[in-house]
Amino acid sequence: MMPSLSARGLQHVMDLVVQVDAPLEAGQVRGAQTQGQRRIINIVGGTVRGRVNGRVLHGGADYQLITSGTTAVLDARYMLELDDPALAGARVYVHNRALRRARSAMRSATAKQVVIAGLKRRSRNTPMRW
Repeated sequence: MMPSLSARGLQHVMDLVVQVDAPLEAGQVRGAQTQGQRRIINIVGGTVRGRVNGRVLHGGADYQLITSGTTAVLDARYMLELDDPALAGARVYVHNRALRRARSAMRSATAKQVVIAGLKRRSRNTPMRW
């Protein structure tokens, strides 16, 4: 079922299924306005399906700042290579900034790299403006 979108003219364009490496814990960040745990998750591939189709290229990453047990600021940068006939071979650079909120149990399982049988992890994030 497709999520409903606001009346501001947003339209669903694609779904991504992304393969990632294990998280790399990069240490604590302590700044004047930002504190938390820095985590980097390398993107190693994936698929694009929807109004446009293609693949997620190896080489991107999601740079996360975990600010609490349930909240993270995400900054993902990666490339898509499209395979639709009119766009075949076109590459699209994507830069997503978002705020993710997760239940504590899911965050704990993710941090410990626990595989929960039958679970497909889905992420719905709130885009941010900087």
